[in-house]
Amino acid sequence: MTSAEKPERLASEPKFGFAFLLFCLIASLLVPAYFENQIMGGVALRGMLSLILLASLYLIAQQPRELKIGIALAVPTLLANWWSGLFPPPWDVYIASVFYIVFLCYISIFIFRFLFETEQISLNMIFSAICLYMYIGLIWTFIYLVTEISRPGSFRFPIELPGDPESLVHALRSSFSYFSYVTLSTLGYGDVTPLTKFARAWAILETVTGQFFLAFVVARLVGLFITNRR
Repeated sequence: MTSAEKPERLASEPKFGFAFLLFCLIASLLVPAYFENQIMGGVALRGMLSLILLASLYLIAQQPRELKIGIALAVPTLLANWWSGLFPPPWDVYIASVFYIVFLCYISIFIFRFLFETEQISLNMIFSAICLYMYIGLIWTFIYLVTEISRPGSFRFPIELPGDPESLVHALRSSFSYFSYVTLSTLGYGDVTPLTKFARAWAILETVTGQFFLAFVVARLVGLFITNRR
């Protein structure tokens, strides 16, 4: 593929695809936080996660092969997300989390390819970089969730967790979403703390991934800026 063909192919991306996905990602952090009730908050979070899946599919809607694979991954993810009785606990949490991780990683590859191939600095490029950064935090949210469910006591929390299984899963998702983005941005408040070697290893890997990604984006922006000026 020549450099002249790349912009034409990239121009076929759905209009406002990255902007809509970014809106859904931000809303998934803000909307569930308005519900004090754990059950309602869990329903709101599931709804926002489903919206993220649909926005991700819209992003690849004009590429038939990628769309078919995305739908094949999204359908079982949605089923596992809403039909909690489909698998006995705690397998329902494991399977739903694994489906989310696989789907988000697949879409992340597409977004990273867009960042790597685009030759113009544009709003789409900025939005796609932010989306991918938030995708990394979301992927690690589910990794931490699986780690705590499979190995209870892997993390220390500043509040007492609820005993009801459904409320517990929502509380863990909310706590790990917060911890994931705090770790990704290297803020490290310390209120949620990994205690086991396995949990700490994942936290270290997220920190390294986040810093490497930021370095890549900055280098890419600087390189495109210099190239376009020339």
